[in-house]
Amino acid sequence: MRAALEWFLQQAEGKVSLHTEEESGLRMAAALWLFWDTYGYVSEGRRWLDRALAVGGAPTNACVDALNGAAYLAMRQADVDTSFQRYEESLTLARQLGYQRGIAVALSGLGYLHETLGDNNELMESLFAESLDLWRVLGDKHGIARALGPLAHRAASRYDFNQSKRLFQESLALFKEVGDQREIAGALWNLGDLALRVGDCIEAEYLFTESLVNYRELKDIHGIATQLRSLGEVARCQGNPEQALDYLQEALSSLRKLEDRACTSHTLLWMARVALDQGKLNQANSIAQEALEILRLMPQSAARPVAKTIRSAMSNAEENFGLSKDDLVIAEIVANSGPVRPWRRFGARGRFKPIRKRTSHIRVVLEEVEEEEE
Repeated sequence: MRAALEWFLQQAEGKVSLHTEEESGLRMAAALWLFWDTYGYVSEGRRWLDRALAVGGAPTNACVDALNGAAYLAMRQADVDTSFQRYEESLTLARQLGYQRGIAVALSGLGYLHETLGDNNELMESLFAESLDLWRVLGDKHGIARALGPLAHRAASRYDFNQSKRLFQESLALFKEVGDQREIAGALWNLGDLALRVGDCIEAEYLFTESLVNYRELKDIHGIATQLRSLGEVARCQGNPEQALDYLQEALSSLRKLEDRACTSHTLLWMARVALDQGKLNQANSIAQEALEILRLMPQSAARPVAKTIRSAMSNAEENFGLSKDDLVIAEIVANSGPVRPWRRFGARGRFKPIRKRTSHIRVVLEEVEEEEE
């Protein structure tokens, strides 16, 4: 496979080929991005796609697919700027070509990016809704099912858990209808995560386990790691810290290899909670500090202020109350809605559209914990 892709790209780069070789190399690279993501070759996949896109040639649907694939893999590695650039290029080109499927994929991708950054909820929801409308027009059950997921997540963020569950179940039914095992596994995870949020640990464990079975059959490294981390969360909630650590350590090993900083920091924080449950305060503090350092280096807009607020709370406790940072743990951390400021976004022909810039209040509560004697 690598040899075939290399041959096509060398022919195109050497300018000794006809348009067919350029198109074939681009089509092949565009078709392989899901394979690279599934089996943990994200960095390699990005290099192949960047190389294929750099060849140039006439704009085609394959170019749109390659841009969408490159954008997704960039998002997987938290390279938000590159992901935005690729998705916007894809959307512009797809609109020019009238490639409806490419438009729908790019809209969803941009919606996911805005959801990750948390910078514009109204724009994010409109992108997801437009994508869903396009999939319905195309009659694409797979596309419809994928577009339902973000809307279900939005419902859960508003604490409308019944609506969220209904949308996730509808998505799962469509994935089963089209026989997409990877997406079935993802939909099962979504339902399991929702069950865990509402406190149904038994249902969550069943759904996560079923999802893990599917991911193992697919040999999807990232999917396996995600389910192991989720099962670790369930084990902790069920009062089984040893099993929780086993799950989380196995997940962490895979996530480090995949260079997934967001999931790595999330997993580290769960490991810190488990260590705290066991009374291992120094170990919990060390793990949490590593997670905070990862947060500091991440591009998501929320990462830096959250990390800054936690460090500020620790400094205040030390300076104002004479407490040691090593004896402090996070008892509660909440982000609530803050003031909303009317603003505007400039558009074509000198016009602008009104938008609302949202803010948040971050509340951190620390507790002093004494380490249990061994």
